[in-house]
Amino acid sequence: MILSRNRSFGREEPSRDAKLFLIACEGEKREYDYFNYFSELDSRINVEIVKPEVGDDNSPVGLFKKILLLIEGSDDIEPVYELSEDDEVWFVIDTDDWGEKIIELTALVKEYPNFYIAQSNPCFEVWLYYHFTFNEINYDHLRDSRKMKQYLNDVFKGGFDSKKHPILISDAIKNTKFNYREGEDNMPEKGSSQVYLLAERICNLISNKIDSARNKID
Repeated sequence: MILSRNRSFGREEPSRDAKLFLIACEGEKREYDYFNYFSELDSRINVEIVKPEVGDDNSPVGLFKKILLLIEGSDDIEPVYELSEDDEVWFVIDTDDWGEKIIELTALVKEYPNFYIAQSNPCFEVWLYYHFTFNEINYDHLRDSRKMKQYLNDVFKGGFDSKKHPILISDAIKNTKFNYREGEDNMPEKGSSQVYLLAERICNLISNKIDSARNKID
């Protein structure tokens, strides 16, 4: 049995000096639910997730513009977040059919030292898959996101539960790195995910909490 988020941890408000992880997600639910598991987990980190609203431009460049508005504001909108030197902004995106939009985002992110991209090919479910196994994903299920999402539910009974399975994040890091492949364009190949890079940053700060919760697994 894996303990749920509510049973594994008490809630801890981020301290004044907490490191901010501002995470912009392309997906409206699954990515949000996953990273929200780590919010108020430890006072040393502050995890804030920005997800698209109905009618928003959720393309990679659209997410970038939304983040800039939140941290820089505009003539008639006040900034929502004030970043320190240690804070990080992450764009969690799927390869799907974005093509040139991802290349454009990569160029934009290079202008900001604390901005990073965590791209999955074809979709975020690649990262979730590796929470359970180090076995490489069957290529037939990587042709599009819909097949990969169904594959995740078929292979693991009940699918991925964002209320309890994120505690396996350390396993996911190890398994994803083992299977990671990158093309000449420095982008992940089919069946690979860069989300482990973000996960490593989070785990480096709260590994003691993660280990403590893992010890409660029956």
